[in-house]
Amino acid sequence: MFTWAARGVGAWGCLFLWLIRITTASEPHPAQALLRRGDQAADQGRYEQALRHYQQAYQLLVPRLRKLPFRRPVQARLMNRRQVRQYLEREFRKEYTPQELYFFDRSLKALGAAPRQLDLVELTKQLLSEEVGGFYNSRDRLLVLVVETQQEQKKPKGFLARLLQNDEPFDKDDAKTTLAHELTHALQDQHFDLKGWDQRIPDDDDDMSLAFDALVEGDATLLMLQEMARLEGESTEKVLQTSPFRADLTFGLLIPFLGLAGGPAYKKAPPLMRQGLVFPYHKGLVFVLHQTRRGGWKAVNKCFAAPPLSTEQVLHPEKYRGPRRDVPVKIILPQNIAAVPKGWRELGRNVLGEFQLLVLLGRTPAAHQAAAGWDGDRYVVWEHADGRLGLLLATHWDTAADAQEFFLAWQHYVRYKLHPRPGPWQRLRLPERVDPKELPQVQEAPFQHEKWFCLLRRRGKEVVCVCGFDPPTAAWLAQLCHQARLEPKHWPEAAASKD
Repeated sequence: MFTWAARGVGAWGCLFLWLIRITTASEPHPAQALLRRGDQAADQGRYEQALRHYQQAYQLLVPRLRKLPFRRPVQARLMNRRQVRQYLEREFRKEYTPQELYFFDRSLKALGAAPRQLDLVELTKQLLSEEVGGFYNSRDRLLVLVVETQQEQKKPKGFLARLLQNDEPFDKDDAKTTLAHELTHALQDQHFDLKGWDQRIPDDDDDMSLAFDALVEGDATLLMLQEMARLEGESTEKVLQTSPFRADLTFGLLIPFLGLAGGPAYKKAPPLMRQGLVFPYHKGLVFVLHQTRRGGWKAVNKCFAAPPLSTEQVLHPEKYRGPRRDVPVKIILPQNIAAVPKGWRELGRNVLGEFQLLVLLGRTPAAHQAAAGWDGDRYVVWEHADGRLGLLLATHWDTAADAQEFFLAWQHYVRYKLHPRPGPWQRLRLPERVDPKELPQVQEAPFQHEKWFCLLRRRGKEVVCVCGFDPPTAAWLAQLCHQARLEPKHWPEAAASKD
């Protein structure tokens, strides 16, 4: 798996530490001499040598902060953005089939999350190669630090990117914080086998993948903040006791400015991609802080023995373990759901999860209330020979009242986003929570615009949405969804390598 650090992490982290106000001096460390040599080499343009000195320093510092030793040396190298793009192209071909990439593109469009004319696969490659400041690839155990060429430095940057980053090809502060972050990933890999966990995540469960990424990135982001506190002569242990609420609020205040600081691809990317890129760092940090406040790094280590199963457990850490633990369900659709009328072909199936549903509902005023109470979902995307897309979204909720809230909010989404008509959004007001006994057992909301049809149905704790088909086919697919089996979700046993 790939683990990333974005450009400008040093500046953002300094602002973050200033906002949460951590103080108390800490003692110097022997690695300081190596860091000074790295600074001198960087000032003289000897970036490879600077990387070596920094790497030696952080292979001493990271284990001290993270309370885990390195078991073997880490391979590290510099790449410019052109080389990063070439590397990504090779890795994409290894990791994903053309069919999987096509499904990714069409699924976002079927969900109304991206315009049909946007090439999402190409945009993803641009986004990662443009925004990344460094990465660690557990497949080949390689750590890469990005250095800007003169030509790359001349490319346009956003206002905050110009404000928060200097014009040097090798930003020393960024290099140090990025190395601390990525060496934490190497440490995680050596102790917890990131590649092995990645292979246990089902290919058709993006929500579980995003939840695991949040644990991995939250861990590394917290250590990066510790190292930045150490560089400022502040207490590293106090960072572990930062209030999760305060960290969440602070990070939330910074997020709106990322659009200004991001590059062209970030500005062009739809919200589901932009927010999905930030989620593991933001909500992952908050999730990890909930653990360290209870038991320090040992509590985080325990999470790697049983990682969160869903973004719901990341967003609501009380649902991860303890008396309020909430295990999501896996929705197993009937086999004959694939027997759609002639002319349609199934592209793939996946899971959205609470976070992605929340992003999709983003402009709905009641989005957070409507997405809370998620218990599981499954969506399927089809494509017709004439290019039309068909969508089936089956969801399950904790209570019938939770299901009704989503049912009402998703009607709003269908009307204004999934198949928008001219006119402004109208404010949605969800009703007060009612006794489930007072709710009708079945509620339906059909939508039709010219030849496009969508059926939304709630039955008990289930909400089903079928779009793009003719009314009889939509009704048949919705009825089949009510025959789905529910099983508690769990981590699959370790499997053979995907390589």
